[in-house]
Formats: sequence, C-alpha cells, structure tokens
Amino acid sequence: GEGEGEGEGEGEGEGEGPGVVLDALIVETNEDVAVVRAGFAAFIGTVTTIDVEVGLADEVLFENRPTIGTDGTLRFTPADDVAFTASIDVVVGDGISTARASFTVIVHEVNDQPSVAAVPNISIAEDTNGPILLARVSPGPPAEASQVLTASIVGFNDPDNIVSLKALSLSIDGQLSLDTKLAANANGTFSITVALTDDGNPAATTTVTFTIVVVPVNDLPTVRTTRIVAVEGMTKLVDLDVDDVDGDDVDITAVSITPAGLGVVEVDSTGTGSFVAGSVPGVGKVLLRLDDGSGIVDVRVEIEVVATQPSCFHIRALAAATAVGAAGDGVYPLVSSEDPPTFYDAWCDMGFDGGGWTMVMKADSDGDEWVFEDPRWTNDVLLHEDAATAARLVVGPGDGADGESKLRSYVDVKVGAVRVGFAPQTTGTTSFSFAPPLVFSSDSAASGDSLRTLLATENVVVDDADRAGWLAVDSDFALPAGCARSGLNIAPGTGGMRGTVRGIRIGILASVDLDCARGDGYVGVGASSIFGDHVGNRDGLLVRSRHAAVFVRSDDLMDLTPRASCRAFGGAGFVVAGFYPVMRFDDIGAVPVRTRCEPLDGALQQIP
Repeated sequence: GEGEGEGEGEGEGEGEGPGVVLDALIVETNEDVAVVRAGFAAFIGTVTTIDVEVGLADEVLFENRPTIGTDGTLRFTPADDVAFTASIDVVVGDGISTARASFTVIVHEVNDQPSVAAVPNISIAEDTNGPILLARVSPGPPAEASQVLTASIVGFNDPDNIVSLKALSLSIDGQLSLDTKLAANANGTFSITVALTDDGNPAATTTVTFTIVVVPVNDLPTVRTTRIVAVEGMTKLVDLDVDDVDGDDVDITAVSITPAGLGVVEVDSTGTGSFVAGSVPGVGKVLLRLDDGSGIVDVRVEIEVVATQPSCFHIRALAAATAVGAAGDGVYPLVSSEDPPTFYDAWCDMGFDGGGWTMVMKADSDGDEWVFEDPRWTNDVLLHEDAATAARLVVGPGDGADGESKLRSYVDVKVGAVRVGFAPQTTGTTSFSFAPPLVFSSDSAASGDSLRTLLATENVVVDDADRAGWLAVDSDFALPAGCARSGLNIAPGTGGMRGTVRGIRIGILASVDLDCARGDGYVGVGASSIFGDHVGNRDGLLVRSRHAAVFVRSDDLMDLTPRASCRAFGGAGFVVAGFYPVMRFDDIGAVPVRTRCEPLDGALQQIP
C-alpha cells in the first residue's frame, strides 16, 4: 500500500548536495510476505552512499532488514509471524553531505495455515487395530495457539482393501491419529489425505497425505475340526480340517490325550489318521501341535467316546447317565440290531422337541429313485450309505452317490414319529425346513417297527391333515383347496377320478373335491405322479421339486437294562420322557414291564 504524499530528503551540507525522493510514506504488506518494490526511491544529484536505518528495537522485526539499491528498489522480509509498524530512515550521501527521508512499514497480521509434523515411515503389522499416530499438529504460530483445529478425511486410497473401518481423532495436545479396523490377514499400502482447518478469520486449511504400510506377519495355523467322536472300542478315521491363511505347509503332531484312558489319536503331518477309542465313555481333549515353519501353536480339540446306541434318542436319553453329553446336532455313531451288530453313522437332530431324531434317508426328484413304486421303500437294500455326505444333513452333489441315501437307520431304528425336511436342490445347502411331525400310536414303536416295516403295510397309518403346517415349510408351496390327508402310504379313495397323483409315501395328499377321491396335489416325499415328480410339492399342474431328508424318533427304551422303578432310572441320570423297562414281580419272579416315565418335580416318575 502507499501513504499519501512523497518523502523528500534535503541535503544537510552547504550548496547543492545529494537528495532522495520516496514514492510513498507508508509501505504495507502482510505477515511472512517479502517486499520487492522497484522505483521506490529517486536520487537527486550525485549519490555515492545509501543507508537505510532501522531503530535498534525494530531490528528483530525483520528477517531481512530493509535495503534500497542504486536503482531505487526497496527490499525487505518481515520476521515470521509478526505484525508490526516501524519507522525507517533513508540516508543518502556524496561523501561531502547527506540527505534524509523517512517512511513507515506496516506489516498486517494474517491467519497462518495449521502446521503439521508428520510421523516418518508409518508402518503397522497386519491385524493390528486401533489408533495410528499420523502427526503432531498445531494451529500455527504461538499467537494462534488458542485457535481450534478440526480434521477431516478428504481422500482415501486403499487398492488392496486393507481397511474396513476408519475415523480420525485429534487430541487436545495436538496428536492426529487414524483409528482403524483392518481386514483380517490383509497387508499392503494405503494412503489417506487429511484436511486440517482452524477457526481463524478467515479460516485456514492445510492438506496433507499420509502413507501407511501394513506389514505382513506369519499367521499361525488353526484347526476347524472342533470335535472327534468314536464309539467305545472302535477306531474312527480322522481327517483334521487345518487352515493356514498364509498358505504355508503345516506339520501336525498329536501330543497327548487327557484323560489318557479315552484312547489314542494318531495323525500324520497332514492331519489324516485315526482315533482308537477306549472302552469307557467320556469326554476329553487331544493336544495337537501345529508347525507352519515360521511358528508353532498348540491346539486342543474335544474328543468323545460314546457308548454304542441304536438310535439318536438313546444317545439323548443316555446323555446325563454316561456323562457323555449330547453335544448338539451332528453325525453320531449308531449300532444296529443285527447279530452280529454293525456300526454306522447317522445325523442326529438333538434340538427339536427335546431332540433324539435320527436321519434315515435323503431323496430328490432327479432320476426315479424314491418314486412311490420304488422297491427301496419296502426292502432292506441300502443306498449310498458309505458316500461322503450320505449321513450329513446337507444336499450332496447332484443325483447319485451323495445326493440321495438310505441308511441302516431306515431299516433298524424304531419309529414313533416321522419328520420330513425340505431344501432347495442346491449342492452344499444345509438349510432344511421341516414339516410338523407325523406322530403314530405307541403300538408301532413297541413292536419294534422300523420305517421300512411300516411302509411295507399299505394304508395303515393316517394322521389328521395339518395343511397349514405342511404349507408353512416353503412359501412357494400350495395345495388344492379340497380334502387332504397326511401320513404314510396315503392314496386317493377308490371312487371317482384319481387325478394326477396316485399316492404319497410320506406327506400330505390333497384333492380338489371334498371326499379325497382324487389325488391332485401333495407335499412330501415318494409321490406317484403321472408326470414323474416325486419329492417336494405339486399343486395341480404346478410342481416345485425339492431335496428332502427324513427323520424318525421313538421314545421306546425297552432295550435298556431293566431297573426297579422310574425313579431308579432317574437316579442313574436318565432325564427324558419315554417307555422304560421297569421290573415288576409276579408269581414267577421279576419281569420287565413297558412303563411310561416322565420328568416331574425334578425326578423321573411313572405316569399311569
């Protein structure tokens, strides 16, 4: 800026002497801005010396004190972050006399940008979550220390998708940090651009980019196998599911079993081996040592020795008595009623309605297995019972080996109730939705009938139709609005037209009429349809094929060792309701009698 008027210096000697004329009385600038002003001074006469005088107290106000060159250019640099007013004298001379002129320098205060002292070479280890110190920051020079800073993210570059969550934090002592949650096992480099803004007038902003390196670390291997179960005295093949996210080769060693009497686990370096179960049921741990070449970790996996039982309901009933524990849904070993007995695996549902449901078969609508007329329904021939997923509640890979199965339990486990679950025919799915159980009289269970035996007798088991329950299995299912019956071996009546469905082995059969003379739709497994579909749902001409799994349960426990009373069974740890062999005395001695025992008031008591 310029002051009004001009500065003119007159000679201080006699006669004509040197002189200087300034083009402004006031020179204005802002903090931290250097001044270079050409033509500021015009010289009169002969000038051999040019001095610019600054008061002693004002010297500190300049980083580069004012000077005027022979061409009249004024130059000076104010000291950093200082606003001031100073009076400056210009003295010119010719060696004989001098002349003097004065001007005023005014440096105006400005709001400085926030300052940032970044942390050099920022790096963290993978899987490290929490704050990362980026920099120490301040609003600017000491005069602006009272200003308040805010920080915001204005740019983010994460090509390796390392960061899943991020947020900035700024402490009162000026520590700028990035709070992060990193994606599991991710490493690489990401950068973040931060804008720091103060509350000066006007506000000032500094933008800075930080680069963070996430350094890879060795991830120790893990074992996804959580439980190994074997029947007492038997050898169970073991194939441990070991995971190493870094892809390292893992060497596995079975170190010990606690308690030692449970058996012996032997595995090779790949985790394949065997569990030789002891002769006493119980639960323990096997200590496995995993070495991926860069680190060693010890992992304990639960092992369980179970008594051989003929059904999942027996395992559920014996849980407390043997201290084995029903560890939830899963594959359990069962023993057949054959002589000599054989051992096989079956899926047990230990949750629904008190648990103890045994899977006996799986079916789908591919091919012609399990159509109503298939002899498998009534013979002893098993189907794919040794396939990898045959005994698991999962849809196997298509028709055949793993898609369908008929287990030993189909011909061996007693039946008091049947449940059917449906799932989309998608390989690998475990999402089965179940229809209401078909519950039969206790006479069938008492006689030891299996599902095969019951289905070999036509039209003997019919239950009141629960249309709503069967349709609730799948939102796409529908049935004709007429008569309906549910149960086993359901067929239309003998009068009138038979419709498109001639029968259903397990499920509900519906008609368009009111007397069930026709078969126009079904939900179930084992249909006889003129179109060939047989698992899932048909409603008139609409068909919805599904994968199905069939479970059975009987509360008959008459093959247990007889005891004197229901309370005696309760005292031995039995806790579930069922039919138990309770001793009765008559003229010829003690005989076991089929007795209904149920938990009541904390004890197992006889029910009349």
